[in-house]
Amino acid sequence: MKLNEYARAVHENAVAHGWYDDGIEFPEVAALIHSEISEALAEYREGNPLIYGCCGIPGAVCEHAEECDKPENERTCKPEGLAVELCDAIMRILDYLAYMKVDVEAVLEAKHAYNLGRPYRHGGKIAVGYFEMIYRSELSHRARAVYMYLKDHADKDGQCWPGIRTIAAELKLSRSTVKRALDDLCKAGLIAKSPRWRENGSLSSNLYRLL
Repeated sequence: MKLNEYARAVHENAVAHGWYDDGIEFPEVAALIHSEISEALAEYREGNPLIYGCCGIPGAVCEHAEECDKPENERTCKPEGLAVELCDAIMRILDYLAYMKVDVEAVLEAKHAYNLGRPYRHGGKIAVGYFEMIYRSELSHRARAVYMYLKDHADKDGQCWPGIRTIAAELKLSRSTVKRALDDLCKAGLIAKSPRWRENGSLSSNLYRLL
C-alpha cells in the first residue's frame, strides 16, 4: 500500500470511529500528536521494550502467546512500546493530512529533496523549543497535552481562558482528567490560574497564564 492510500485508510477508520463527528481543528490535532509523543517518552523512561504486547510484529516481545492461535478478531493482545506510540503519532498526522486532502507522497519527496541540499545541521537545532521543559518533566502525558492546548490558545501575553468543558471536548478527555491535569500544571509551576467573574457576579471560566 502506498503512503497516500494508507493515509486515506487511516482517515476512513478515524471517521468510522467518530473522531470527526463534531468536526476537528488543527490545535486539537496538534495536542493529540503531542500526547502520542508524550506516551512514547513515557515508554522510553520506563525502560519498556521497543515493541511488546503482540506477537504479530517482527522483533516484538509477546506476552500473550496463548492468544496467537485465536481468530484475529478474538485476540486481546495490543501492540505497546515506544515504536508503537511513535506510529500512533504518525497515524494521527496521516489522518489529518488525508482529511485536508494533502498529497503526502509529493510533499515528502519535495521536502526530502530540499533537505538533501541543506548545510550540516543547518542551524544546530538540538531541542524541541518551548516544549523542551515539558518533555523532560515527570508530568503525565495528559498534563502535557493540556499544557500544549493552552499554549496553542494563548495570546501574546501567554494568557487564555477556555472552559474545562471545551478543553475536555477538544482533547477527547474527561472533565475530571482535565481538572487533574490543570492542578498538576499549577503544582509544577508551569501555569497560574485565577477565577473570572461575569458582570452579574457569576463565575466564568478560569484565566490561565503560562509561566
